[in-house]
Amino acid sequence: QMDGAALGVLGALGATETTFDDEGATLTSSDAGAVLSAADIQRVVQQSSATLKRTCWGPDAGATADVRVTLHMVISPSGNVQSVSSSGTDPGVGHCIESQVATWVFPASSAPTSVDLPFHFVR
Repeated sequence: QMDGAALGVLGALGATETTFDDEGATLTSSDAGAVLSAADIQRVVQQSSATLKRTCWGPDAGATADVRVTLHMVISPSGNVQSVSSSGTDPGVGHCIESQVATWVFPASSAPTSVDLPFHFVR
């Protein structure tokens, strides 16, 4: 069971599974101001997870059955994704996630928020 600070599970579609690994998630700020909460991040991730999965891990995603991608993003105080990068076992999936996440809009905050999001895709 996930605690209140967890960013949660992205969900499953069909025979595949996509999870967000909350134990590896981190939220930090470069400033003493208020950053986005885990719940703020979770809401946006959950709203976008079906599209992310369909676009980056759909039927054309290749034969790899197990992909792990860690996404690092900085969210500006306006809520726009300021920068995003990824690392993991499949660079193609990582780049696709980067392009999708770059369009996400988060709630405004008083300081930039740095987030590390580990994703796990399994067929």
